[in-house]
Amino acid sequence: MFSDLRRGTGAVIISSAGGAEYAYESNKLKNGIFTYVLINGIQTMAADTDKNSTISVTELKNYVIYEVSRITKGRQNPTVRRENVQ
Repeated sequence: MFSDLRRGTGAVIISSAGGAEYAYESNKLKNGIFTYVLINGIQTMAADTDKNSTISVTELKNYVIYEVSRITKGRQNPTVRRENVQ
């Protein structure tokens, strides 16, 4: 059903929260929790979990899902969908 994304086809969509959840904002972080975690994971390379100096889509997805859920104590859980554009 889906193409091999390593071959450059398709897209991965990471949304900030599930359909029945709220996407939380933070004045302290000056952003939404999802956006903060996404930017922080890339800028600090914290999402590079295998420490190979490259952040894969899977690493970023896993990092964002874990960190957003952790920070919000499970009240916000990002979702992921893969689309085939072929």
